[in-house]
Amino acid sequence: MLPNSKRVATAAAVVDTSAAIYVAAAAAYTAVVYVASSSHL
Repeated sequence: MLPNSKRVATAAAVVDTSAAIYVAAAAAYTAVVYVASSSHL
């Protein structure tokens, strides 16, 4: 295998991890906003 393909696989793994963290942060933010807005009511 070429070193470039390993580098591409590593970059893909980093992107996957970043996407998972972003999705988790967005879900947590949505939950916090939902709880805060429902508690005001």
